[in-house]
Amino acid sequence: MRRNICFAILAFFLSIAAFTGCGKNEKTGNECGKTEVFADDLQKGNAAYDEGDYDAATEFFRIAAQEGNSEAQFCLGRAYYFGMGVEQNFQEAVKWFRLAADQGNPQGQFHLSICYLNGEGIEESFDEALQLWFKAAEQGVDRAQFNLGNCYHNGKGVPENKSEAVKWYRLAADQGNSDAMTALAFCYLYGEGIKPNKNECVKWMRKSAELGNQNAQKALKIIEKY
Repeated sequence: MRRNICFAILAFFLSIAAFTGCGKNEKTGNECGKTEVFADDLQKGNAAYDEGDYDAATEFFRIAAQEGNSEAQFCLGRAYYFGMGVEQNFQEAVKWFRLAADQGNPQGQFHLSICYLNGEGIEESFDEALQLWFKAAEQGVDRAQFNLGNCYHNGKGVPENKSEAVKWYRLAADQGNSDAMTALAFCYLYGEGIKPNKNECVKWMRKSAELGNQNAQKALKIIEKY
């Protein structure tokens, strides 16, 4: 009876159905300024961004972005998305994210997917977001990998496949994504897509909790009692 109650409580904390997007103060993904073409402008933009001078950063990014540099296009899209150095404009963000994504830039792909997911500056389309998650996840973007894990875990947009969910959760967890760590821990707890293993569950839940994940912190207290 206590075991069933424990599992019921843990299920309350398992919130892996939500997809991750962009944090306003997050320095998302690859650093700008690492390509040879217009590297000077990108480096200056990146330095200004790090110092919080978003007006200057945006202007440097714009120079390189207009010349077709995908890293700068992503950075400029980010500026419009969050309203950093320019007035917030989702349509402009979509424009620059798409230009970056079309050149294979993984962060451009991921951020464009979030615009599609939320209907920001473009018509909402989960299918378009999903296709972009595949592209970004294959290039190592941890949040895209976590989102794909959720899709396979819940059978949303793809056939339900717990083993495939575990695969993507693990890839994201190995990169330090705390939500993916929590999701992977629950897969180990319930034996979803992988053999049940409480030790592995506790290991991943503790790693996530140490990174400040509140769901993991709450769940860990319950798991360690049983």
